[in-house]
Amino acid sequence: MVHQLNYSGCNTCRWLPGRRKTESCLQIALNPPVPLPAQIGLTPYSWPVASQVVRNRKKHRIGYGAADNKDLCKAIAAHSNAVENIPLALFLLLMLEINQLNQTLLIAFGLTLLFARIIHAFGLSKSITVSFGRTYGTMLTWLIMIAMAALNVGLTLF
Repeated sequence: MVHQLNYSGCNTCRWLPGRRKTESCLQIALNPPVPLPAQIGLTPYSWPVASQVVRNRKKHRIGYGAADNKDLCKAIAAHSNAVENIPLALFLLLMLEINQLNQTLLIAFGLTLLFARIIHAFGLSKSITVSFGRTYGTMLTWLIMIAMAALNVGLTLF
């Protein structure tokens, strides 16, 4: 028996969201609404961060590396950090969606993640040393990712 799971439940076994599944669904037809808005928010965020690297490379005529240029070092660090953290965070958010976490919590995680990345980039653009934005943006990003990972484990096991 092939089960088709969607947001209103499973048409085959009459499983409804909010209840434990009694049978395993073999075919999952999900249309995740929350990771898409998070991607829509975080993708435009990464364009200016990436364009800062390109602008600084052109301005200082540095094709590879940073050549001890502080502006370029800051831009590279902000871009690298975004590329390292955003994909994993979006994956964790998608897994929470598949595990059917409450929509309000999913939206809260997505918005908090976006806020954390913005204050991190802002802090890094102002100073290459320790700053409020870098410290709290990083801490908030890590806390969100740890919470999402723990919730995914909990929703999967229990």
